[in-house]
Amino acid sequence: MIRNVVRPLVALMISLFFVGCSDDDPVQNQTLLGQWELVAISASDSPIGPVLEPAEGETISITFQGNGEFSGSTSINAFGGTNSTDNDTLFINEMISTQALDTEFGQAFYQAINDSSNGAGEPSIFEMTFVGEDILNLEYNGFKFLSLERI
Repeated sequence: MIRNVVRPLVALMISLFFVGCSDDDPVQNQTLLGQWELVAISASDSPIGPVLEPAEGETISITFQGNGEFSGSTSINAFGGTNSTDNDTLFINEMISTQALDTEFGQAFYQAINDSSNGAGEPSIFEMTFVGEDILNLEYNGFKFLSLERI
């Protein structure tokens, strides 16, 4: 499991030089399906800004299902909702969550979902970049990103 910031950042930088996977949406959907663990969050407007990683033993996992639904959990809350894709774009169309005060990493995750939306009732929008089969970078609002590793 990736526990340092170097691998996700290198993967993101490499992926910025290449166009993502095929423009064929079903291929993207098939590649997206399955269980992922969030390993890094960058909420900076700078490509060299700070990156937040989970504390030891903390996990945020998310499972994308073939029916356009997803579910997951932070160390404290559970969440789920609906998603769709269009080429290399992931839309979180609807998301619900339990609402206990989360860890710093959990709060950063929920803030990223919020920040990637254009407003209340609008979907969260992420540009997907797959690095191999096991790394997924979700970029939003410029240089901000979530980096996930397939479980």
